[in-house]
Amino acid sequence: SAQDALALRSAASGRHDAVLIGGGLLGLEAGHSLIKLGLRVTVVDGNDRLLAKQLDPAAAGMLQARLEAMGFAFRLSDGVTAIDGGLGRGHVAFKREPGTDTDLVLVSAGVRSNLGLAQAAGIQAERGVVVDDALRTDHSGIFAAGDVASHRGTVYGVWLPSKEQGDRAGQAMAGRDVSYTGSVMSHKLKVAGIDLISLGEIDAEGKLESQVRRDAERGIYRKLVFRDGALVGAILLGDSTGHQEIARAIAEKRLPADVSA
Repeated sequence: SAQDALALRSAASGRHDAVLIGGGLLGLEAGHSLIKLGLRVTVVDGNDRLLAKQLDPAAAGMLQARLEAMGFAFRLSDGVTAIDGGLGRGHVAFKREPGTDTDLVLVSAGVRSNLGLAQAAGIQAERGVVVDDALRTDHSGIFAAGDVASHRGTVYGVWLPSKEQGDRAGQAMAGRDVSYTGSVMSHKLKVAGIDLISLGEIDAEGKLESQVRRDAERGIYRKLVFRDGALVGAILLGDSTGHQEIARAIAEKRLPADVSA
């Protein structure tokens, strides 16, 4: 919320060091804001690379280098075991490496569905409230959409799928015959000077056919991922040319028109 942002800005005033727990998109954007306020930011993340769900190892390495040049420091494949101290100077202990003193700790560790109301009502819930392809729960007349919903085992936790689910749920509640089969994941990093969009399947293990263009000198990494002759994913770092057509092609399970890596 705006109130949280103002409180964080106030807490950062006059401080020098911050530890950011969680290296996801929102965490990196918040960390960049702290750097602009003059703090040194150390990011702690349990994954072995940045944005593991959005980037393959090559793209993640290029992004990390860009962020380190901006002032970030990273402790990957690590975690926090203890935070000691109150307002002002404190100490953060890590699982694998020596701890560090810090002025501020910011936690950005993902989305968790608030299931209290659904569980109190006896509605089936796992990581989220379980829904079918019409966004119906197991209770007649009750629907769920957005961050609280688990569709085919997935809780998306981001805006675009929430919007699409809400649209389908509204139509179903009005009596229309709808079928929501899932959303194409789309992520954009909003850090000044870095152009990054990740769409659909990134094929981090290199098991699918892909078309890659890498220009380390210019900080460009473009990867298009294909399955059965159709585009299913893309990583666009440093150059997002054609991203709208690429997104449409992924959603429509076809090849993009006049767009290449």
